[in-house]
Amino acid sequence: MAAFVKKTFITLILLLVAVLLIHYSWQKRKIVNKDFSFNVQESRPLRDFPLAMYAYGLHAWFNYNPLEAARFFRQAVYDNPFHIDGWLKLAQAEAAVGHEERSRAILEFTYNLTKPVFRWKWKQMLLAHELRSEDIFLQIANYFLAKGRMANNTFQLIDAHYNGTVTKIADGLAKENLVPYLEWLMRWDRAGDAHFVWEKIVSSKRVDNKIILKYVHFLINKKHIIEANKIWGNFTGIKGMTNGDFESAITRRGFDWRYWKNDNLEIKRVKSPVYAGSYSMEVNFTGQKNISFHHLYQIVPVEPNHSYTLTFRWRSKKITTDQGPFVEVYGYDREGLYSKGRMITGTKGWRQDTVEFMPPENCHAVVVRLRRKPSKRFDCNIEGMIWLDNFKLNLLPK
Repeated sequence: MAAFVKKTFITLILLLVAVLLIHYSWQKRKIVNKDFSFNVQESRPLRDFPLAMYAYGLHAWFNYNPLEAARFFRQAVYDNPFHIDGWLKLAQAEAAVGHEERSRAILEFTYNLTKPVFRWKWKQMLLAHELRSEDIFLQIANYFLAKGRMANNTFQLIDAHYNGTVTKIADGLAKENLVPYLEWLMRWDRAGDAHFVWEKIVSSKRVDNKIILKYVHFLINKKHIIEANKIWGNFTGIKGMTNGDFESAITRRGFDWRYWKNDNLEIKRVKSPVYAGSYSMEVNFTGQKNISFHHLYQIVPVEPNHSYTLTFRWRSKKITTDQGPFVEVYGYDREGLYSKGRMITGTKGWRQDTVEFMPPENCHAVVVRLRRKPSKRFDCNIEGMIWLDNFKLNLLPK
């Protein structure tokens, strides 16, 4: 008899557990499938499910009811204290109803709890921006930039947070993040702000060749030649033409040589033939087109109202047509200057050519360019090769 009672009791317990599990599973299914109505009556049986409370909170939030949203979010984190999304939405709701101190406390709690975790950082940064929590805002900003994650979004938000005040932003960024900030400012053509950040980078002694080249290139494109030349000279020691003997790899930036490719020609550094040193620059015309060539040039800083001579060495091999290449000089940041040297055609050995010029008033840079104009003859497609070497710019005494 006792055994029968015991078995009956166990069976009843198991049936009760089964009923509870069926009920739980049914509720869980509704939550997973979001198959419930957003009303008070239906929310009551689901109050022990954090995901359901979070969903009800979101519904209230997006229906402009932050007070009710806060109640649901509070229940969600009560049931699951590690529901970080619930905590962050609760902080937003508390701020919306005027409880900013509570909101800041929640933000600080979640930030300290998830410091090494990337997932919630952007939400926390937005909340810190809204609450003007400067320490957490800057810590997260520097975290993103140090990791190389969401850099553009981070700088956009920082700029909005400080109303574009570059002095405050630069003071708040870690020293290693000043270079990415400078690059961002350059992308937005903010030359004045970029100058301030550049000075901060120089004072922090974090200048390298890469950022020098980028910043000088930016200044040249903005035609801030005097500043660009000063930086270029201070950090490279170069005056006049850069890499005139082509001994260094071509960067195509700053005051270095620039060129671009074309299907009708090939431009490259070669080890032979050379006039001096180990390299020269080769231009190979393929004979497929009557090309207007202006693909190789260098921007060179100069002094206005001073006379210069540009000397260089070159040679040619089987250059066809009556219109061969020549070297020209014209003003970069001011009009009123144009000078050119002789053409080269056919096959010629190494020879020196010279171009004389004087930059006009307020002209602080010239363009030294290899040029070829289209021919008007029937056999107009240019073919053959030239080699360039030993470019030098000489300032003549007054």
